[in-house]
Amino acid sequence: TITKAMRNFIASKQMQEKGIIALWSLTVPSLLERAVTSRAIEAIADAIAAHITTVKICEHGLGALSTLATSKSMVNDVENVIDMLFSCMWVNSDSANIQQGALAALSKISIDQPSHQVLKITPADLDVVINSMRSHILVKGVQENALILIRSYTFSPANVNVIGQSPYLLGLIKTAMSNFQGSFRVDVQDLLHLLPSDNQ
Repeated sequence: TITKAMRNFIASKQMQEKGIIALWSLTVPSLLERAVTSRAIEAIADAIAAHITTVKICEHGLGALSTLATSKSMVNDVENVIDMLFSCMWVNSDSANIQQGALAALSKISIDQPSHQVLKITPADLDVVINSMRSHILVKGVQENALILIRSYTFSPANVNVIGQSPYLLGLIKTAMSNFQGSFRVDVQDLLHLLPSDNQ
């Protein structure tokens, strides 16, 4: 199988890139058994982790994860996958495409639909998101995906407290609203209302 070949040749960049593309193009999550989708997600996450500085593998892998990982319940060892995604963002902080792709994947993996059960965000995780917004302030896809991710995290009151502690986030959100006239797939005003009042 594709996933077995990817595991057996994890050091081969060519094998990992071809495997990711094959899994991405041949699979539709709604038509697959959950176990098959989970194995594909695991193989893709392992490929990104093994080749985290290889831009093409990261770009293809993140796109595939965004397509396949429609909920955190689809992902085995979800905490490690999320740690890998944040690491990928740090390592490739200058790549807008990787930032956009990682933020999209995180938005899917961090929350369980439709229950809205969401994983906890740490201050270090939030710093990665803030760094991404700051580094790519004029890239709408990065800003929008960051705002969607932050909004998802606010389904947990504990996360709202963490997010509200940031001295930088409010300014970045307002800058994004100004730069793109608020034309996002997320209600930014709603997000602002969720932040603690002393951060307004």
